[in-house]
Amino acid sequence: MKNLDTLIDNQFKNRSPKSAFSLQELLRLVETIYGEAQPLLKEDARPSSMPQTMNVELSFIPEINVSELGWSDVSTDDAGEVIKGPQRRLLEDYLSNIEGSTLSQKVASLEAFYEDGDLTLIEGAQDRSELIKKIMSYLVFYKTLTKVITNFNASSAGFSFESFLATLLDGQQIKANTGTIADFTTGDNIPISLKLYAEKGLSVEGSYRDLVNDLVDPQFNHPTGGMRYVVCTKSLQGQGLEQKGAIKFYQFDFDLENVCNILAQSTDKSQQCIRLPSAIADADASFNVNDDLPSAENMPSEEEMEKVFIANLQTILADGDAVMSQETFEGILQALNWAKNDEVFLAAPKGRFGGTMRGVVRGVSNLSKNALKRLLNLAPDDFEGMSVKDLTNAIAEANATLVQSLSKKKQQSARDQMLKDMAASGAFLDPSDSAALYDSLAPDMKKIALKNSLGYLQRYQFHLNRSQSTNSSPPLSAEYQGEIKVGQAAVLKLLSDVRDILNQQVFDIFNSLKSLSDNLNSYFAGGLEDDRKASTAIADAQNIETNTTEIKDQK
Repeated sequence: MKNLDTLIDNQFKNRSPKSAFSLQELLRLVETIYGEAQPLLKEDARPSSMPQTMNVELSFIPEINVSELGWSDVSTDDAGEVIKGPQRRLLEDYLSNIEGSTLSQKVASLEAFYEDGDLTLIEGAQDRSELIKKIMSYLVFYKTLTKVITNFNASSAGFSFESFLATLLDGQQIKANTGTIADFTTGDNIPISLKLYAEKGLSVEGSYRDLVNDLVDPQFNHPTGGMRYVVCTKSLQGQGLEQKGAIKFYQFDFDLENVCNILAQSTDKSQQCIRLPSAIADADASFNVNDDLPSAENMPSEEEMEKVFIANLQTILADGDAVMSQETFEGILQALNWAKNDEVFLAAPKGRFGGTMRGVVRGVSNLSKNALKRLLNLAPDDFEGMSVKDLTNAIAEANATLVQSLSKKKQQSARDQMLKDMAASGAFLDPSDSAALYDSLAPDMKKIALKNSLGYLQRYQFHLNRSQSTNSSPPLSAEYQGEIKVGQAAVLKLLSDVRDILNQQVFDIFNSLKSLSDNLNSYFAGGLEDDRKASTAIADAQNIETNTTEIKDQK
């Protein structure tokens, strides 16, 4: 390290302190431009047909570490201020220069740059520095998008693509399982659900319940309180880094007005989501099918449960060959006072109530055998040959059988069967009649109707195939946003187009940066023994400074 510092000092000894480079400054410069990422085209991955000079040119475009772009690279401090990681900030700085405020405008701008980038940007640039800034920003966009699409598997590509588009639209990704079907928001807080599929495999699907919740109780700033879908189809040829092709963009909105009509024209299974209860036609805002359905959260009344408990106890006693008079049996029930006496019950398990202790809850709480024994021992009557222990066990078993019958799994099964029977009996309208009835409802009743639809109650998935999800006709009214080329060939084409605008001076800067990084790495890896590497790094730094100063003076 001392040897390199000495060489640097000798090289720059005639300069003022302000203009001299230290080793630390050189390293910071390399880190800023290249980060920790490797060039898009690694030596062992370069196609044999690609000239090495072109491979070097790709490395001129600044590299963004795609793995660090997601929501994990965005956090908040104790004061609630957003903190973004360096890679995220760097990409934001570049992509903020892509012209347009909406997705369609930005895609159009990128298409124009691809087709005739030099003329497009020259006409809009105020000076040379602005022109260079924009050109580099568009190049970074294309290189990073290519990296996202070609360097990852389908799952990773989808996640990184979400983050990339969120950054382009000045938005932010949304963590999974947060109660919304949206994947990210735009800068003006419009929710976006993003779909990226191969051209032939396009499918738009998701939780109908989550979609309804987003429409009924909007949490974002969609113009109509809806959910925006951005549907992307990728058409690629080749493998790995050699892939090339294009991504087409489509956009449509679900909202409170069109959701039923859209799904009425979806796949057959998906159409079942919107089946509405016929009773909704004459219902008011208090209407709720759940009130009449079995559920672990919607228990029968205590009186109804007591009847089941008594029947269970009678069956257990009979199976045990107990011969007990009706008078004795009723005396036991009176002493027990199952519906009102909390003293014989244990507290309900925490897990049944979201972690909150609720005390005694009939249908959930078990009976305390110790409390039962104390109660029965105080009873004045004998039990016609049954011991207190046997009677205690019988009573506890009768209650446990009731609790088991009301378990979440059992209740869900009963609920599903009841809904199935209701649908078969005509209590739910068919999809087309449901859509017609839905259109006639006031906005507030539309919300009630959706929350009582069969798909919401049964937690169905909705599904649109390729033709349905890109249909430009009402009610979906999908809008084609444009097409963006991806792949090495596309990036190389752009580099070739703008070569004369950037001129050799700009390329020399990035070439020197690449050389500086390589030589410093070699120097350190060699144990600081090869002074030629150090000297070359110093020369690279000098060239960077000289050319950057000249470009600065040309503004």
